[in-house]
Amino acid sequence: MKKIAVSACLLGNNCRYDGGNCFDERCVRLKEQYEVIPVCPECAAGLPTPREPIELVDDQVISRDGRNLTCQMKQGIENTIRMLKDQQVDTVVLMDRSPSCSSTVIYDGTFSSTLIEGKGLFARRLEEEGLTLLSKESLNGC
Repeated sequence: MKKIAVSACLLGNNCRYDGGNCFDERCVRLKEQYEVIPVCPECAAGLPTPREPIELVDDQVISRDGRNLTCQMKQGIENTIRMLKDQQVDTVVLMDRSPSCSSTVIYDGTFSSTLIEGKGLFARRLEEEGLTLLSKESLNGC
């Protein structure tokens, strides 16, 4: 069975910054056709749940309380990518608006809930590795 990775929060895992999830039935239904592998680079980076929100500021991962978590996040991202390569995953469904996972829009780095076009750090690295990125919105036919 072909493998596909999905942002863990979309599968109902409580790994978001606020301790919750973004459960999406379309993502869970992927299990009917694929072996689904949950991924959360923020958890892989050792960030706690719940945690301070993070946003990208000049390509740096900054928490709302001002901590620079870029090195920690990059390590978590590389660990996750290594795992996906080992699992031979070539497609990843990601959560939009996330500074890690979004493939379409991210918050602008001011912690004011303002969205801008952009990709999260994990999404960028996945593209560099040649993986196919999908947002949950692209699963309308599922």
